[in-house]
Amino acid sequence: MLLEGMKPKAVGAARCKIATIFEQLDSADCELLDQFLADEERWSSNGLANGLRERGVFVSVHTILKHRKGLCAC
Repeated sequence: MLLEGMKPKAVGAARCKIATIFEQLDSADCELLDQFLADEERWSSNGLANGLRERGVFVSVHTILKHRKGLCAC
């Protein structure tokens, strides 16, 4: 049986992609990304994902949404 014994992962068991991105950025870019994540009126999750992608930072809109709602592993 393929699914027998399957259990959900514990919260925080995996790393949040946003946290991984923060580790790769310098301090000035970390401050900017933190501001962008906080400014949902100016930066929609989709707009932020697209803007980051244009700069070579690949993260899905769903990851940004989860991080903003506090539903990620952070």
